[in-house]
Amino acid sequence: MFGLLGAAALFTILVFTWNQGLKAYDRSHVIRVDCLVTAAEPEIGGSTSGRGSGTLFDQITVDSPDCGSLTIRRGVTGGNKQQLAERLGTQERWSFRVGAGSFELRSVLHLLGEPVIAQGFSEIREHE
Repeated sequence: MFGLLGAAALFTILVFTWNQGLKAYDRSHVIRVDCLVTAAEPEIGGSTSGRGSGTLFDQITVDSPDCGSLTIRRGVTGGNKQQLAERLGTQERWSFRVGAGSFELRSVLHLLGEPVIAQGFSEIREHE
């Protein structure tokens, strides 16, 4: 019994430490990726703490064949998320700022149900 309980505790500690380490790495290693956005959906996201309390926030999830699914929260409000989603989902290329670790591990994160958070985005202007 102790072995199973110990293994569960160790797994919990490893997951928490890995998650916090990835977030810290992402904060200090932000990269820019250019992605073709094929869809953008306004949503309400949520999080919970270890104590069971949580919060809700507005977000937009964008789909891209070359970058996968990215979630935008910064600067998204209930008043602007519909317009931003419509603007982003125009089948054009956009530039996103993302954490390098999360972007590299995006396939694994999606399997675990974890979003890849974009810290910002901008339109890519073609040089004429």
